[in-house]
Amino acid sequence: MSLYVLGKVISDSDILVRIAACVGGTGGSFRASVDDDDREVLDDLLPGIGKTFSVADAEGGIDATRLWSEVTMSAVRWSRGQQESVCDQINPPDDYLEAIAHTSLARLARCLTSLHGYESFGLAFVDGGISTVLKASPREVYRTMAWEWRLPWDMSSNRLYVWSPE
Repeated sequence: MSLYVLGKVISDSDILVRIAACVGGTGGSFRASVDDDDREVLDDLLPGIGKTFSVADAEGGIDATRLWSEVTMSAVRWSRGQQESVCDQINPPDDYLEAIAHTSLARLARCLTSLHGYESFGLAFVDGGISTVLKASPREVYRTMAWEWRLPWDMSSNRLYVWSPE
């Protein structure tokens, strides 16, 4: 399998243009669509009239496995020399966030969580179907997803992260 990035935004504005710009800034590929099954799941978990999209790691691609692998490699480099207790924390230390900040997935997530002009936003990283939903502030969503990137993509929580602008 592979890792897929799916999203939905509840908005009546031109937000997809701004989302596409966030994706473009990472070298990834943006599509203003998802397949019918994914759309149905996103509609169930994030009700409301909205726009769906997907992100791939390359033009013409369908998955984002390379984006996750890149950030995981940075996380592994950071973890070398860290005490086990630091790596077992619930929240990521600031130096960890700094260590992964240059990666494409971290830049994308920071860009998306800093957007305004929408009612709510959902972003899922899945290898299969969505298993859990986390609703939190944009800051907390970013920190939680960033800490999860330490794991290989096939060990992800298959979570839909949902937030509203602050």
